Amino acid sequence: MRRKKNILISAAGTASAFHLAEVVQQRFSKSFDLILCDTNPKHLVPSAAFTHRFYTVPAAKDPAFRKTMLDLFVREKTEIYIPLVDTDVYAFPCDDPELRELGVLSTSPPAKSVDALRNKRLLAGWLRSHSLPAPQVFRRDELDKADPHKKYFVKPEEGFGSHGTSFMTTAEIMQLADSLNGGLVLQEACLSPEITIEVYNAHGTVRAISRERLEVKCGVCTKARLWIDREFTMLAELLCQQLVMPVAFCFQVMKNPQQDWVITDVNPRIGAGTSLSSVCGWSLAVAALAEWGQLPENPLDFLQTFEGNRYAVRAFKDFRTQ
Repeated sequence: MRRKKNILISAAGTASAFHLAEVVQQRFSKSFDLILCDTNPKHLVPSAAFTHRFYTVPAAKDPAFRKTMLDLFVREKTEIYIPLVDTDVYAFPCDDPELRELGVLSTSPPAKSVDALRNKRLLAGWLRSHSLPAPQVFRRDELDKADPHKKYFVKPEEGFGSHGTSFMTTAEIMQLADSLNGGLVLQEACLSPEITIEVYNAHGTVRAISRERLEVKCGVCTKARLWIDREFTMLAELLCQQLVMPVAFCFQVMKNPQQDWVITDVNPRIGAGTSLSSVCGWSLAVAALAEWGQLPENPLDFLQTFEGNRYAVRAFKDFRTQ
C-alpha cells in the first residue's frame, strides 16, 4: 500500500480551498493526509470540517508569516504545499531553497516567474514584450486629459480577485493623491464578457477550459458558461512556452477597444470558480492533485473534452462550526 502524503492547503477559507479539501477527502483520502491553515480561526473556516489538523497563521504580509509556515511544515512533516492566494503563492516559489531543504513541494511557479507575475503593471509589459496580447496601461501623465470623462480600469499593482478595483474617469484619477496613484495600474477599459481560462500544464501537455462569468458575487463566479475553446487553449500554450507556469493556474481575457482578446490577469494558482468546471467533467482540482501526488491515476482522464456549451451555477451551503 502506498504511504499517504501530508498535504497542506493555505487560505483555507477560500472557495478553491473548500473544493480541494472536499476532493482530497472524497476521492483521495487514501493518498493524502489533509492539513489546513488560514488567517481566520477554525470555527470561521468551512473547509475545516474536512480535517482536525488546522492552524491559524499570520497573513503573508506579516513579518512572522514565513517563520510560522516553515515551522508548520516541519511540525506536520508537510510534503505538498498548496497556496491559494497570490501573496501566499509568491512567498514560497517552488524553487525556494528552504522548502527544498525540507523536502516540501510547493505548487507555486519558480521565483523567476514570480518576478514577472506579482506586479500587474510589470506583467502587462512582460506580456507585450513576449508577443502575448495585453491591454494598454498608462501613467497618470499619459491619460487623455482632453476627455475628463474617459474611463479607465484601475487596480492595485499587487492584488488578487477584484479587491480594490474600480472604473474611474480621467478627472477622478487626476484628483488622487500621488501616494495612492503610485500603487495603482491605470488600464484601458476592456469590454465584457470576462472569460477565465483554467489551465492544466504538465510534462509539455497543456489542457484548458474556458469559463464565461455570467454572474459574479464578491469577485467569485456563481453562474458560468463553459466550453473548450481552441483559440484560448493556444493562448494558454503560448503563455506556458514563454514562462514557466505551475501545474494548475488560470488567466483572464477580455476584449480591448479594438475588439481583440487581451490577457487582463494571470493567477498562478487554482481559481475560486474551479469547482464549476469540475461539475462539467473537467476537474482541474482532481487532475492537479493526481500530478502533485504522483498518483497512479492519469491526470488527463479527469479533463473531459466535450462539444458545445455547458452551464454551471453555484449555491451556498450552511455549516455549524462551533
